[in-house]
Amino acid sequence: VDDPAGVSIDSLCRSASSPQVIAAGCAGKDGAALTDSSTACEMCSGGFFLFRGGCYSQTGTPGSSICTAVSNGECTACATANWLFTNPTDPLTNPGTKCILCSDATGDGTTKGVENCQMCTAPSATGAATCDTCQDGYYKDNTACTQCDTSCATCSGAGQNACTSCPEGKYLKGNTCGADCGSDNKFYADPQSNKCISCSAQEGGIENCDTCTYDATKGKPKCLTCTGSSNTTPRTSLDGTSTCVAKTLDGCQGADKELFMKQDQTCALCAATGSGNDEGTANCKTCTKTSGNKPACNTCKEGYYLDSSKACQACTGKNCATCNDSDPSKCASCKPGFFLKDTFSGECVLCDNVDKGGIEGCSTCSNDSTFKCTGCKPNYRRQQNGGASDDYTYTRACGDSKGHCPPPPSRRRQSSLHITTNCKPSRRRRSWTGCWGTRVLRHAPDRRCSTGGRLSWHRCRQEVD
Repeated sequence: VDDPAGVSIDSLCRSASSPQVIAAGCAGKDGAALTDSSTACEMCSGGFFLFRGGCYSQTGTPGSSICTAVSNGECTACATANWLFTNPTDPLTNPGTKCILCSDATGDGTTKGVENCQMCTAPSATGAATCDTCQDGYYKDNTACTQCDTSCATCSGAGQNACTSCPEGKYLKGNTCGADCGSDNKFYADPQSNKCISCSAQEGGIENCDTCTYDATKGKPKCLTCTGSSNTTPRTSLDGTSTCVAKTLDGCQGADKELFMKQDQTCALCAATGSGNDEGTANCKTCTKTSGNKPACNTCKEGYYLDSSKACQACTGKNCATCNDSDPSKCASCKPGFFLKDTFSGECVLCDNVDKGGIEGCSTCSNDSTFKCTGCKPNYRRQQNGGASDDYTYTRACGDSKGHCPPPPSRRRQSSLHITTNCKPSRRRRSWTGCWGTRVLRHAPDRRCSTGGRLSWHRCRQEVD
């Protein structure tokens, strides 16, 4: 457990008397014993090495991302691919500075990194490293990393017209971040990339689409008008996929038969309301239309069946995808997450209902000839041929004869490298690649922050919404 008045062991604050501190050989100068008020190590031993006032195991996390070899409590070879460089001067004069973060603008006092730098090239002697790539939110400005305009998440230079990506809720159009993509609907705002994407873009757009919008429910762009609109019209299927098609019966119907052409030569879903020959069928999924006639429903949406009058009626059985028109209380197939117990009862049963033939932890399943689980719930893992698997992709099929889903062993979630450099006054771990959702209060070369601030790479930061 983090101790606010402790020392850093593997980036966690530990009390001076804790077994972790003792195992790491953390001690004061010349091996002096720590006190209850100690906040930094000045030497380590065994397989631990000294780094920024803490002791780190070379084989642990995050130590293995910092150092590749250890001798007598000091790192002898740095993992230079991981946002740090090897000090070209003799670290024995300043223990714990063999490896220096690219963002550490203090370093050992004479050899140092560049504030807000992510990747760098080590100096040949004393002095500052050469920054190759700045942290997100900063750009290279000669030898320094300068903060981007507040409207940008990342940028290539100064000002609001040099953005390369945008913060949440803003969208990149050209090199500028804005709240929307314009009122002409030539672009749509993509919430996945935070970019304005042209309606007809080869990647992410719709071929031959002139104006569009974004359908948040389907997670796809929806075409409003097509280029050359005298001959083509937008067609948006039930899954939200938009295309531009010819203004013909076949063009609107398409291979999935989910739409029909109205008298005004626009496409409408088979369940669309209308009048005369433009009237669809409520809850219809697929239909066929011939000239001068109403569209005739072929199949109904999930949970409905087609009666003798070609109308869609609701199944009365629970969790039916389809049901028998002769007895709508009996399911013919089930909604996802359920399986058909048998054709006689027509009952849909939850995939994880053990009492009725399901399997614990199962989220999706099939029951064609024999029951089989095809997907596991979160915190369950798939199993191959009855044996353990190290593949923790929960959405993939479980693999033994019945698709059994055993719970995974407990494991600690690992993220990007975090380093704790000082356990007072804040006990939170800090990422060496920067802190999102914070603002800089002041530069802190003394590595101390007042109440309300926390230290992050020699700067006091305060969390903001």
